[in-house]
Amino acid sequence: MKSVPKRKYTGKGEAPVKRGQRPPVTDLEAENARLKQENARLRMEKEMLKKAAAYFAKESL
Repeated sequence: MKSVPKRKYTGKGEAPVKRGQRPPVTDLEAENARLKQENARLRMEKEMLKKAAAYFAKESL
C-alpha cells in the first residue's frame, strides 16, 4: 500500500496545504507573531534583571 501525504483544508477557498507546511501568513499575523516573540524575550530579560537587582542588593548589605 502506497503512502499518500496528508493534506489539510484551510477553509478559505485555498488549495490544501501539505502536512508540515504552513499556509501563507497575512501581514497582521506576521506582526502578531513577531510581537509575541518580542514580548517573550522582554519578559525573560525583565526576570533576569529582577534577579540581578536582587543579587546586587543582597550583596551590598
